Amino acid sequence: MRVSHSAALILVHHGASTVESVNGYHQLKNGVKNYLIDHIGDLLIEEAFINQRYTENKSVTILDLESILGNLLANNIQSVYLQPSLLVPGQQYHKLIQILEVWKDKFKKMVIGDALLSDIESCKQLSILVNDYFTSSIEMKKILVAHGGVNQGNKWLSIFNNELCKINSQFQLVELSRSENFQELGNILKSKIINCSQVQIIPFMLILGHHFYSDIVLASQTIDRNIKIDVFHHGLSELPFLHSFICYKIKQLFDFKHIYNSFSQ
Repeated sequence: MRVSHSAALILVHHGASTVESVNGYHQLKNGVKNYLIDHIGDLLIEEAFINQRYTENKSVTILDLESILGNLLANNIQSVYLQPSLLVPGQQYHKLIQILEVWKDKFKKMVIGDALLSDIESCKQLSILVNDYFTSSIEMKKILVAHGGVNQGNKWLSIFNNELCKINSQFQLVELSRSENFQELGNILKSKIINCSQVQIIPFMLILGHHFYSDIVLASQTIDRNIKIDVFHHGLSELPFLHSFICYKIKQLFDFKHIYNSFSQ
């Protein structure tokens, strides 16, 4: 880590357990850096996990958040800005806040941004980007499958879905829950595509992990073979429109008029 930086931006992720997932987060970091290249000055850009579960290949691991904060402190970086890649302000966002409570007095300035979907304007902006990216000349139903959230998470997914459907009624968002298996998800999908001849199923998730392969892919295989099913095999972290959207959130992060959660001495 270079010691010449005066401030750091940390992209904070949920966690990952496979090489594919970690590489997805790396793509997100690189995409964000490319969008910000003319604006970052001597700003150091790091990435960190809230949950350190990745052990498959230590050579490409992403450190846990507290290790990153410790490294920054050791290198005398006193201003830290954190932008979560979490879609909604659910359990993981609140866990992030709890971690930062321990560290906030160790830095001169610490600012934490909102989850990606945590206000009406963000829901509108992301719905426009999703529609622009996935809409094609072929008319078909498009089902977004999200993890689902707790606390305020479900609220913001619902608002996002409403905004997206205002733009294009072909979209529909469904949420997984911990109690559902791929067969139950398959039944939900079937109920959304009655009288459809062609459907695209899109994981509304940052990375393609367990829920994609064990739930979404298997659920899609339970749908009537007479319906043409296209499963989108990319996580949001790989897509340029998500990189640009996170940069939109980062710009808010550096504008204190738009900060809802900030720690500073």
